[in-house]
Amino acid sequence: MNIDGRIASKVINHFTDKNEPILCVHDSFICREQFKDELTETMNKAIREELQDYQIRIDPNKEVTDLKDRTHNGILNVTNMRDLLLNRPSDARRTEGYLTRWEEHKYWLHMIENPIYLQI
Repeated sequence: MNIDGRIASKVINHFTDKNEPILCVHDSFICREQFKDELTETMNKAIREELQDYQIRIDPNKEVTDLKDRTHNGILNVTNMRDLLLNRPSDARRTEGYLTRWEEHKYWLHMIENPIYLQI
């Protein structure tokens, strides 16, 4: 996790120094489409630096969602993004591991809303 954190810090610092917004989500990043190649290059450079020239070759996710119709003066309104998630294409395939974790998460959410109390 320490190495991942240092890699992420290098990527974030690169774009912050350019005053370019970037969002870190777990081990991924979200940037504006025109910076996709620079992001890939920056990630691969940070990995090489942290792993003593070991190369992984990160490739960008080719899926791009146009969110222009969800912005106002260039600011993304995230309060109404739920429909985008719920109405995503049905061909978005999920791995077996993801589906298992999703079911466990839904169970965990249910436990928060309907906790079980035990008398000891």
